[in-house]
Parts: sequence; structure tokens; C-alpha cells
Amino acid sequence: MSFLSFLLLAKNGEQSAEKLKVAVRQGRWKALQETGIHILPIIITLTLLFLNTYKTYANLIGSADAELNTRLNGLQFVAKVHEILVGASLSAMILSLVQYDILRQGIPLGGIFISFRITDLGSLLSPELWAAGLFGHDFKRRLLLVAISLVVMILAAICGPASAILMLPSLDWWDVPTTKYSSWSTTHFTLNAEKSQVWPKKFDNSSFDTSCGFDTEKLSGNCAAGGFSAILSWAERPSSLMSESSWNITIAMNSKEVFYDRFIGGTSSTYKTPKTHNFNDTYKWWGDPTVQTWSLSQTISVPAGSLITSVARTIGSHNETSRFQLLINGEDPPAPQAIAACTGIHYNITKGLINGYSSLDDVPLPFVRRDMTHGRYRPAQIRQAFELWNRSGGWPLGMWMQAQNENSDSPSIGAVMFHGIEKGLENKNTSATSRRDWSILLVSSCSIFAGWKPSELSIDPTRDRYVHSPSTANPARSLDDWIQSPSESRSPMRMISIDTEWANAALPPNDTILALASSSYGSTKTEPLGMATTTLISDAMSRFPYLMNIGFRVLTPTVTPNHNFTLLANIPNDVTDIQIKRFRYGYSYSLRGYTRRLAAAILVLHIVLALIHATLVFHHGYTTNILNSLTKILALAINSPPSLALENTCAGIGRVDTYKNMVRVREVSSSHLGLVVGDDGDFFTKRVVVGKDYGNLRKGGDVRPR
Repeated sequence: MSFLSFLLLAKNGEQSAEKLKVAVRQGRWKALQETGIHILPIIITLTLLFLNTYKTYANLIGSADAELNTRLNGLQFVAKVHEILVGASLSAMILSLVQYDILRQGIPLGGIFISFRITDLGSLLSPELWAAGLFGHDFKRRLLLVAISLVVMILAAICGPASAILMLPSLDWWDVPTTKYSSWSTTHFTLNAEKSQVWPKKFDNSSFDTSCGFDTEKLSGNCAAGGFSAILSWAERPSSLMSESSWNITIAMNSKEVFYDRFIGGTSSTYKTPKTHNFNDTYKWWGDPTVQTWSLSQTISVPAGSLITSVARTIGSHNETSRFQLLINGEDPPAPQAIAACTGIHYNITKGLINGYSSLDDVPLPFVRRDMTHGRYRPAQIRQAFELWNRSGGWPLGMWMQAQNENSDSPSIGAVMFHGIEKGLENKNTSATSRRDWSILLVSSCSIFAGWKPSELSIDPTRDRYVHSPSTANPARSLDDWIQSPSESRSPMRMISIDTEWANAALPPNDTILALASSSYGSTKTEPLGMATTTLISDAMSRFPYLMNIGFRVLTPTVTPNHNFTLLANIPNDVTDIQIKRFRYGYSYSLRGYTRRLAAAILVLHIVLALIHATLVFHHGYTTNILNSLTKILALAINSPPSLALENTCAGIGRVDTYKNMVRVREVSSSHLGLVVGDDGDFFTKRVVVGKDYGNLRKGGDVRPR
């Protein structure tokens, strides 16, 4: 019963008796008004869809807000009201179907009350519904009634949870305008340098700052080896020994504008590669060159970290749980990554000759490549390495080396380290006295693949002062991906080339590599060269803009952006687009996640059904008050003539066939309506007349059509 019907009933409460009433009225607009029950739930649904589609930010977490729980609880009540309204809307749809059928061909006895049991899932198991819908003549019409009823029942059951899901905002990180609470008019600005200048493909002497060649300056923060002190400090700590084959080193970002730290995350693992003819037959070592130690180190780029922290410092508020993310030309910023494949071999100095080689200078050191069938170090560098080692008096020595015949598959650079000479055991078939007199030289060799790999970058000023990146959080996974699927792992990585002259000057191996190899951490590892080279190179790559002639100042935004490009395609080639995205942790509406999208689809389905119902009602143009309440059905049944089809049912129904009897509303007298069951009254009853008054129980009552 609608609210207007309730008011009309109250107004007529003083009447002494019921008046005659029109059973069926004709009028499209009157019929359309009867579908007004859909309006309120549709409005609420559209409001929810608007809030979630436009990602409306509801409430911030972290600020003082004592009424937050009150508002959330209030939304749960609103969701319940919405559920009730949707249920009433769905009931109206089924009621219209029942009214339409019962005035024409009839409806099975078992389905006459289906419109009042929409929210009762137990009715799905009721025998009267299934018996009425699946048995008897006019099967298609019966099946349609059951099918529509099932859809509406299920929809009524899940609309409640769907409404609650969309009504309550989700707690997560949400994108909000960076320009909010800021004088900036755009989230885009530019660097006055090309991307290839800030994150280059080649490291050579053209980018070497001569001031870094002085002993007092080479380890300063403005130089490539600026992170060596922090790396060595970590390697000397007793706690580093507990990290086994991984490292997470904190590096301060040396900038006047920012006060954040970054991480160098890394790991190492030993693998045994398949033996290949070219590799093992070319190099006859006392060790096993097929055993490789793979190491990986990765960090963030200092320019990218400085940009995001500078912007956060300018527009961020310490009272808000904000997180900032950086995009370079619409992509995640390049992050330095270095992977080293290393082997260790033992050379018997006492024996002198190795399979025909006349001297140690002629022995080619193994250059470990992804393609094991190619590659050697340059002969000149090999001789230089041994000459330096010989001149050092046999002391440990490190050196950067270049690949011979470089191509796109070549490593970025190589490294070799001569360990100290030891007395060792070589061959069990030789006498113990001879074995003890042999001098054994351990030589480690690594090939380093370095490059820029896109990696998400973010900071959370209210939580800590670190620049976070998923790549530094899980280096073991990155290393496994690289080894197991080299092509897929290498494709998003922009490989670089490192000149040995630059490496020997910027990262002096005897000052850096040997120090890390002999540290508390390095001395406990079988192959420390991989850890030393990858951490040094990745850190040096991250600091590269300090070595550029354009200076680091252009990378620190301190003024309003000088460009405002709405499309990335409009950005000139000589500049780099920077976009800062801002996120806040709190309650927000959005369609993120499968559950919220499913909830939206469920409520949209209700809107579609409601519009279809309104269209059909408007098309037929009839309205009726018959059967729209249980009380009215009871009154109509009491005043209906008894039916032989329902004989012996006053104490219950025990046969399925009884539920299949068709029930119709017919004229049982000239001005009275009643329920006719089965074939009863087919010869003396008529269909309900549109616009005619009904209600007189006396035979031959007054008939006044309207």
C-alpha cells in the first residue's frame, strides 16, 4: 500500500460502509504513477554510482574526527533503508505480472502469493511454487513466471549487501589532486633536460667530474663513489652477517632540499649452469666454471627521489596521511639495477703451465655471459691485470674490465679480483708433501649487466623519511625473474654501457671492491665480488646527475612550474615531463576492486528491470488495485463462490496437482468479482470490464461504467 493510499484510507475512515470501486482503470499517466515506487531506490543507486565513479574522497584518516564512526554507522542504516526500498520495487514488478495474468488467462494457485515472498528465500524450496511453474498445460507461461520470480528473489537477496558495499567508503590509498591546498595550477612540470641526459645509456669520462679524482673528494656525496662509506659501514656491522645472502643498505640522499633516505636492496644466489662445449673446453681451470654466483642490487634514482621529496615538502602537510608518486613522461621513473654473474677459479702457480699456455699472461679469464658460448676479456686488459698483480707483489688486486667485440648482448662492464696466494690441496693423486708446497691463486671474475628499469616510486611523509620502491623490497624475486626468464626480464630494462676508464677513476677498485671483499660480510662469502660490484654500480648510477654539467639544481623544483602541458604528446623533445601524483590514506568511494564493481552491476541490473517494468506498464496503460495486499486477497476469496476443484482442501493441500489449478478474477455476478479456480464458471462468468464499478453482492446490482 502506498502512502497516498494510506491517506485516502484514513480520510474515508468515517464512512459507514464500503462504496463501489473501479477494479481496472485505463490511463497511461495514471499507470506510470503507479511505478513511482522505483524512483527513490533509483535515486539512491544513482547517487552511489556517482560517488564511486568519480572517486569521491569521503574522510581523511589521521586527523581528529570523533564523528567518523557515527557517520559510518549512519551510512549502514541508509544502506538498510535502500535495501528495503529495492525489495519493495522488486515486489511491485512481480505484483504487476501476477495482476496482469490473473485478469486474463489466470495464474497457478501456487504462485498467487509470490509477489509477497520476494525477500523470503525459503520460498524457493516451497513445493507450491515449483509445482505451479513446471507442471501442467501452458508450460512456457508457467516457466516464465518461475524464472522471473527466481531472478527477482536472488536480486532482492543480494541488493542489500551490494548497497552496503557501495554505501560504505573503502579504507585505502586514494588519488587526490596534487594541486589541492597548493598554489600550483598543474600536477605536471618539466625538467630542462632530456630524459637521456638524466638517465643516460653510457657512462664515460665525459661525465666524470675532475674534482672527484682527488683523494679527499672521491668518496663525497657529489661523486659516483659517494655511497661507498655507507655500503662499507653496513658490511662491517655484525648484523650484516645475519642477513646471509641479502642486503638492505640505507643511503642518505645528499641534497640541500630534501631529508630522505633510500635503500640499496640486493641478494645473491649460486646456480650451476649446463656445461657447454665452447666454454669448458676453452678454459681448463682447477675450479668449476659452471658454478656461478649471481648477485643483484637495485635502488632508486636520486633525481627521481629528490623531485618527489621536494614536491612533497612544498605542498604536503604533515597533518595528513599523504603519499606521493612520481611519473616520468607518463611512466614509472627509471631505477638503477645491476646484475652480476660471477665465477671463481683456482690457478696453480707452482705448476706454471696450464694445458699448453706458456705463461699466466696468456690465460684468458672467463668472461661470464648470458650466452656462455661467446666472449672474452680484451687481451690487453688481461695482460694489464696480471702485470698489475705481479707488480703488487702478489697482494689482492681488483680491476674493471671491458668486453671484447661488444654488442647488444654484451655486459655493461666486467670485473676481476685476484685474491691472496694460499697453500692448497689440488689433486689427491699427488703426494701430500707436494700438495702442501703448491701456491694457489683464487681469481674471481664477474660480468655486470646494468641498466635502467622502470620502478614505482613513492614516499609517505607521515610514516617515515624513506623513498620506497617495490623493486628494492623484493630483490630475490627480481633476480629469479632475471635468471629464469632472461628475455622477459631484460626487455623492460634499458641497458647501459660503462667505460672502464670511467669505472677505474670513479670507482677505484682497490679502494672500493677490495675493501668490501675483506669486510666482515665479504670475508664470510665464497664469492663477495658480486655484492661489491653491484652495490657500487647501482649506487653510482643513482648519483649520475651530480656529474652532469647541467647541474643538479634544475632537478629540484622550488618555484611554480614553467610549463603546463595537458597532453604528453605536446611536450618538447628537449625537456622531461614530471608528474606528481598524490594519494591520501582514508575513506573514499571508488569502483576499485571486483566486489565494488560487482555491487554496482547488481544495482544497475535493478535499475534496468525497473525501467523495463515502467515501460511495460506505460505501454499497457491499465492500473488495478486487485491483489495488491494480502488483506484484499483474503476479502476477495471470502466473497468468492466455492470451487469443486479445491474440494477437501479446507484442512490442507496434499496433492501437487492442486497447486497447478489456474486462478482467475472474473465477474461472478453483474457487479461483483470473485476468484474462479480451474474450469469453474467458464460458462457463466465474464472478464473484468475496464472502468466498471464492482462490489455489490446482490444479484443484478447497479452497473455504472466509468
